[in-house]
Amino acid sequence: MKLKLIITSMIIVLFSACSDNKDEASVENFTKVINEHFKQRDFCIKLTDKIDKFPTETSSATTTLQEYKAYEKMGFLKLTPQRVKYQGMPGGGDKDGKIDGYTVKLTEKGKKAYHDDKKGSFTSKGFCIGQYQVKQISNYTTPTERNGFVMSRVDYTLTAMDIEDKIVEIVKEEKAKGRFYRAEVDKTKDESRALILTEMKGWVHEKDMRRR
Repeated sequence: MKLKLIITSMIIVLFSACSDNKDEASVENFTKVINEHFKQRDFCIKLTDKIDKFPTETSSATTTLQEYKAYEKMGFLKLTPQRVKYQGMPGGGDKDGKIDGYTVKLTEKGKKAYHDDKKGSFTSKGFCIGQYQVKQISNYTTPTERNGFVMSRVDYTLTAMDIEDKIVEIVKEEKAKGRFYRAEVDKTKDESRALILTEMKGWVHEKDMRRR
């Protein structure tokens, strides 16, 4: 009886050690790795390439006015009526070369969300509005060796954290009008990615491997 208890205890200890192993293929380990990956990649709305820097000016003669107004509704920008330099076709504008328009400035909320360098999931200008986390892992493959790496294909669902419902609704409204066609603000999305086993860090998301 005593020997049986010792063997049972050893099995429990070994199982616990394996469960804490960062190299183990498990839902817990994969969830941690994917969440860590998205900590470095904010969920962002990309601005069109025609928008440069803030503060700036706009008018009805520009193609970006409606985009600015949408961001104003989101709380990122403040548009103030003002006479601005005409930027349309030659010969337009008043005698002084100006037209009714707006100055466009970032609000305090906009300053926190705006970036114009490498941030989020792309290199471009945009407003970062939240962060993805794993909602569930639906499947993963048995780790196998390919091209000198041990990897597992993981299927998972992400949910966007801290994103305002108001922003989601505004983007949907703009897309219905034929604008914001590049913006994707779904609160949940499915992905299938490879996680790669490394010697020093354990499992790593495939996109993080490319940046090493």
